[in-house]
Amino acid sequence: MIVTATPNFGYIFDTWTGCDAPSGNSCTMTMDTNKTVTANFRVLPQLPDLVVENVSILTPVLLRNEKTTVKAVIRNRGSAKAKKFSVSLFKNLVAPPSAASRGDAQKTVSSLEAGASADIEFTISYKQDGLYKLWVLADSRNEIKESIEDNNYGPLNGVSINVGFMWGFGITHPESLIPDCETGSTDNFSKI
Repeated sequence: MIVTATPNFGYIFDTWTGCDAPSGNSCTMTMDTNKTVTANFRVLPQLPDLVVENVSILTPVLLRNEKTTVKAVIRNRGSAKAKKFSVSLFKNLVAPPSAASRGDAQKTVSSLEAGASADIEFTISYKQDGLYKLWVLADSRNEIKESIEDNNYGPLNGVSINVGFMWGFGITHPESLIPDCETGSTDNFSKI
């Protein structure tokens, strides 16, 4: 049997007591007799905890120089108000951004109450065809002392952006060769 410990707001998982095989906030138990297992939590210090809760892109398949909107939801999961902080967007990183990194675009959030969220919008475009990975980093200038400092980026695996390639099949469509959408013709596409 697997038990997962999920902390309430203002708490963080700490340790297991009586667990056969603990692994982070999960506990695997072999139920061959009556057993007692306890998930132990601790109170988070009265600090903000800024996380990127969601990132969405209006158009994940783009033409070169075509603009699109990226929306990010930043939430303060901590137990105290966050004062002014920066949010950065990174248009092309292979791995998550490191703390105190400046991205390709920045926005400022004046403050964020504990438990509240802020919607941030960026407008971006790409000059070259290719497959890109996009990330958003809250508190990108490391201005806020937080209860948890290593969870400020999102989403977990980045967002894939496809510029100039149709649906990843290696077929490109330069701006002058857009297919006739009414007939569904794809005659003007060229293979890379």
